[in-house]
Amino acid sequence: MKRKFNKKIFLFLTLLLLKNVYAKTYNVELITNENQIDNGSLYSYILTANSKEEDYAWINGVNDISAKTLTQIQNNAVNIEINDNTITIDDSYAQAALWSFAISKNTVSYNKDSYNLVASYPFNDEKLDNIQLDFTPKDNSTNPTGFIYTINSYPIELKFNELANTKIKQIAGETNYWVQFSTTTKNFYVSETENSSKSFKIYKVIEKETPIQKYTNNQKETINFAKTQKKHESFDKTGVYQIDLSLNTQTILKNTDLLFVLDYSNSMNFETKKKQLDEMTKKLSSEFLNLNSNNRIGIIKFARSTIYKEESFSLGLSNDQNKINELIDKSLSEVAGGTNYTDALNSASKILKDNYIPNRDQIIIFISDGAPTIYNKTKYSSYGDTDDGIPQNYANNWYEYLSKYDLMPANLLKEKGVEIISIGVGTDQDMAISSDGSSVVKPEWVQNILTRISSGKAYFVENEEKINDIFNDLSFLTLFIKNMNVTDKINDDYHLVIEDFENYSPYVEIKLENGDVIERITFDENETKAYSSLLENENILTTNNNDKILNAKNFIYNFNTKQITWKIDRLSEENIILTYFIKKEGNDYLNYDSTASNGVVDVTYEDYNDNVQKLSFVTKNEKTNENIIIEEENIENPPTGQILPYLLLSLILIVGIISINYSEKRKLFKKGLK
Repeated sequence: MKRKFNKKIFLFLTLLLLKNVYAKTYNVELITNENQIDNGSLYSYILTANSKEEDYAWINGVNDISAKTLTQIQNNAVNIEINDNTITIDDSYAQAALWSFAISKNTVSYNKDSYNLVASYPFNDEKLDNIQLDFTPKDNSTNPTGFIYTINSYPIELKFNELANTKIKQIAGETNYWVQFSTTTKNFYVSETENSSKSFKIYKVIEKETPIQKYTNNQKETINFAKTQKKHESFDKTGVYQIDLSLNTQTILKNTDLLFVLDYSNSMNFETKKKQLDEMTKKLSSEFLNLNSNNRIGIIKFARSTIYKEESFSLGLSNDQNKINELIDKSLSEVAGGTNYTDALNSASKILKDNYIPNRDQIIIFISDGAPTIYNKTKYSSYGDTDDGIPQNYANNWYEYLSKYDLMPANLLKEKGVEIISIGVGTDQDMAISSDGSSVVKPEWVQNILTRISSGKAYFVENEEKINDIFNDLSFLTLFIKNMNVTDKINDDYHLVIEDFENYSPYVEIKLENGDVIERITFDENETKAYSSLLENENILTTNNNDKILNAKNFIYNFNTKQITWKIDRLSEENIILTYFIKKEGNDYLNYDSTASNGVVDVTYEDYNDNVQKLSFVTKNEKTNENIIIEEENIENPPTGQILPYLLLSLILIVGIISINYSEKRKLFKKGLK
């Protein structure tokens, strides 16, 4: 039997499909009182009202498809769907429905704790830095009636009830304006009367970023260890031995995406500074790619907004040095005033997201010479102290705002695992953030802002040339064994030499194989004081409760227990060597063959994946002429103590395989009986 085609069903299914494709769903939480409102323009909010005539009294968690949301667009009451902790909006209007609560010059002059409504994402003109709502029922040319967009609106007040409904009032001098809703036109408008004002519910948008899968190493670390006991040249007269401990390992190159975010605002727009910054960026990107050809580089330049945004998005993340240099060399004859941290990091977020590959680290190198003029959704020129009308005094309130609120795009990037390294250039001088270039910001303010934006690594240099010095150590592109503690014990027959012998002054030294000294410890002639090259004029030889302790930055020795603890921040491919001197107690040393080691050297460290590992080196005695090779060993993890889990896992697998084979044979046997 032939079925008749049902056009209504087809149309319904088509519309349902389109709704799912072209709809944006936000995770939200209901705001129940004014104290939950953040007025730093960090977060976005959705303001909803019920289109029915009765008061907006339904509570969160109830599906209400007749709800409307306030947006920036014409006829702005857009239908939405609310379900539990989500709100779904037609994707065409999704960003137009997002608002923030922000501070402006007018709200500061009214009350420093007050705020206004500002569009999170300008819908009609992307070049606008912010769109704040001003209410005036006298202007009928706007749609909806009474809503005017400005950069300095008057403060609003929210009047919540016990059902988390709120009415929105704006205070403009002696006049109050209220948001109304027309049940006829289904649009919002503004009125000077409260009686018929509409109740809203306010939802905070919870932005959740999926954490990136950072680089994970599957290689096992190998630690090379050696310890030698060597007769000092004065041995025949003094019996002094020189002890050398050395360790090294291999380093692992991480696959890394590096995105340069470069300030090209007016303060950087001098030919010399621009050229220095360009050449530095090309040099560093070349070094990063030479270190590991699997690394990728991205470039963002910004001022009032992202410069060459289309070209930056097109390059994405690349290891083509020619294409990278081509974008670096692009320059503008004129750059719009302003320093927009927000747009720059939003662009960075998009590039990293669009070009994401799992199992890679993502690092932003953020370079600027001044404080932001646009931060979150607030603008410097619209936020200031108007008591005396002097623009330079804006800076004080502006810094108060900057120091109180985090930069949301930076927070979101860090939360998903992106590392931000910030560099302040020329921050030893006053920084200009006003449109006329007047120097109004203290250098420590800029440093504080850049430090908070970073993931913990923030640097400040006098000029662009000095930036190269920061990256002489490319450790952030490699994996190391780190936080290592090496514990050894001097035999009871020996002691650590701190007294002078035969015109020699004893010392303890930690150095690299190339001769670079990390730390050197020396002793005074009275053997009561010791000094470290890393701790200026500080006596590190102390006595406490009969415990005599030598406590340097990387070396600790307990004279009572004769235990040595050697601390190594990071182990690399280059040998790191600890040297000290020991002497046998008494004078019977010429025919004495025993070694200084107590038999076992214990080591703890964090491996390439930040897991704590423990291992032990068992000493061996090999006498060769003048030297005794106490220890020389290569150990590959996992250590013996960690093999047991692998054995148990193997045993489980074997038992499983046997069980499966037995089960299959039993089935075949039963089948044969049938």
